[in-house]
Amino acid sequence: MNVSSIGSAWVDVLFKQLSMLLIMLSANSAFAVGFSATGSLATARRLHTAVTLTTGKVLVAGGYSATGSDLNSAELYDLTTGHWSSAGTFAGPRFWHAASALAGGKALVIGGHNNSATNGVLNSVELYDSAQSLQNAWNPTGSLGTARFNFTATLLQSGKVLVVGGQDDAGDVFSSCELYDPTTGQWTATNGFLGTARDSHTATLLVSGNVLVVGGFGSSGSSLKTAEVYDPVADSWTPTANSLSDYRVNHAATLLPSGKVLVTGGQGPLSSAELYDPASNTWSSAQSMHDARQDHTSTLLPIGLVLVAGGDQGSTALIGAELYDPVSNSWSNAGSLVTARENHTANLLPNGLVLITGGSTSVASGGTTLGSTELYTADRIFANNFDGTQTKYP
Repeated sequence: MNVSSIGSAWVDVLFKQLSMLLIMLSANSAFAVGFSATGSLATARRLHTAVTLTTGKVLVAGGYSATGSDLNSAELYDLTTGHWSSAGTFAGPRFWHAASALAGGKALVIGGHNNSATNGVLNSVELYDSAQSLQNAWNPTGSLGTARFNFTATLLQSGKVLVVGGQDDAGDVFSSCELYDPTTGQWTATNGFLGTARDSHTATLLVSGNVLVVGGFGSSGSSLKTAEVYDPVADSWTPTANSLSDYRVNHAATLLPSGKVLVTGGQGPLSSAELYDPASNTWSSAQSMHDARQDHTSTLLPIGLVLVAGGDQGSTALIGAELYDPVSNSWSNAGSLVTARENHTANLLPNGLVLITGGSTSVASGGTTLGSTELYTADRIFANNFDGTQTKYP
C-alpha cells in the first residue's frame, strides 16, 4: 500500500469517527435529559383530556380556557415534528369529562360538564376517527345512560370502555358503572355497582384485566380511603382486603412492571405513597415522596421508573419532579419542569419521551391557564438523589 492510499484510508476512518460524533451530539441535543419545551397548543387549557392514539399522536380535547369558557376544540401532537395541529371540533364544549383511546386511531370523549348547557352535566359521547378528514373526524355515538362528570373511563382488554362513578350538578355521587361496546356504539349498565359511590377517584387496568378504583369523594362529600376491584368476566366489584392508610382525592395511580399499583399524593396535600398488590389484594406503605403534592401526574417510563411531575400545594403550583424506583422503593430528583403547573396531562410517547400538556400555574391563587407543553427524557444511566448522590441503573 502506498503512502497516498494510507492517507486516504486514514481520512476515511477520521470522517466516519467525526460523523458518528455529530450523530451522537445531535441525538443528545434532541433528547437531552430532563424537561425541554416543545410546540405550544393553539388554545391554552386545563381540565382537558389527553390520550395517546394507536397512531402515536396525542389527542387533547376540551377543557377550560384561559378566558374561563369550556372548550369544544381538539388538537393533535405529532412527535416527529414537535408541533400541534387542529383535530377539529366536537358538538358540545366540555370539561371534567373523560376520554379513552380505541383501536384504529379512534378515541372517545365522554360526558363531562358544559356551563352553557341547560342541566350542565352531559351524557353525550363523541367518537374521533383520525382516518377521517378534519371536517368529519368527530361524530356522535351512543349516549351514556347517566349524565356524569368527574368519573373515570378505562379501556378494557376486551376493547370495551368502562365508565365508573362520577356526579351530577345536584352533588349526587354515583355508584353506577357503564360499558361502551365499540362494535355497536352503545352503552349498557354493568350488573355490578360500586360498593361505595365515588367521584374524583382513579381507575387502573391491572395485568389480570381487572380494574382497580381508588379513593375519591364519597356521597357525603368526604374523602375516601377505600378501594375496589372490578372483574369484567364476573361483572362484579370486590373491596380490597384492607383500606389505604390515607384518604385520597386528586391523587395519581400507576401500574408498575411488577403488576403492583403505586398511588401517590392527593388532597392535603400529601407526600405519602402506597402500593397495591393484586396477588394478596392488600395495600402497604411505600417510601414517601420528597414533596407533598396533589393534582399531579404519574407516568411509568420504559426504564421501569415512575415520573411524578408538577401538581400543587394548595395555592402554589409545583415545578419539581421526582422519580420512583420500585426495586429500591426510593425517590430521586427528576429536575424541574420548564413551567410550574397543576391539572395538566402527561402522555408516554412511542419513543419513550413523556409529553406534559397545559394545566394552570395555580387555580387557587388565580393562576394562568397554560398553552405551553414540554417533553421529559429519562436519564438511562443515573438518577440524582435528593442527598446529592447518584444511583446508577443498568
